[in-house]
Amino acid sequence: MQPLRLLVFGAHTYLGMEVARLGRAIGHRIVALTPGGAPRLDAPWVAGIEWVQADTFGPDHPGATPAPHALIYCATTHFDDAEGRLERHNVKALQGLIEAPGLVHSRVVYRSAAPTPLVPSAYIESTRRAEAMLNERFPDHVSLRLPLLYGSDRPDSVVGAAIVGLFASLRPAHYPPPMRVETAAIALLRAALEPEHRGVIHAPEVASLGDALYAQAH
Repeated sequence: MQPLRLLVFGAHTYLGMEVARLGRAIGHRIVALTPGGAPRLDAPWVAGIEWVQADTFGPDHPGATPAPHALIYCATTHFDDAEGRLERHNVKALQGLIEAPGLVHSRVVYRSAAPTPLVPSAYIESTRRAEAMLNERFPDHVSLRLPLLYGSDRPDSVVGAAIVGLFASLRPAHYPPPMRVETAAIALLRAALEPEHRGVIHAPEVASLGDALYAQAH
């Protein structure tokens, strides 16, 4: 596969770091969008990431940098609405990116959210507004509704997943079970690289899309 340029917004988040790591591992160029330069992260993949200023894709710099093949938006991680933070992070920040001249021809993959125990409904509602905006402006976008993510490198997330998993087992029709962060990252990358995926993908389908063995076989 020819290396492609993938822009990750929210590369500093747990999911964003995994998307960047796996994206590099399979040979693609990963560009991390940041408001203030490369962060000091103690991780081996950081040196191989291209860090660019957020305004590089703004209206004052049309065409200033090669357009990425896809924008993978991983920054929807705030649950509270302190001073309108949900709207700023889940809707306005995304809107600013998709309206940037340097990204108008890029594929858009959005990290949305599935209903999750203990997560306020306002958070889910803000992701639905983002999905609606993308559906209107980028009909071929992909929104992946992810459940709670966990990983063995973060013991607190494993504990949280056990608690959420218990709630999900009591209401399986409403709450999807927690998901490993690697599964979600593979699904996001496949959604960015494979054009047949589009629209909203619910958690059970995300789990299939992100299955490593399935990805290797197709």
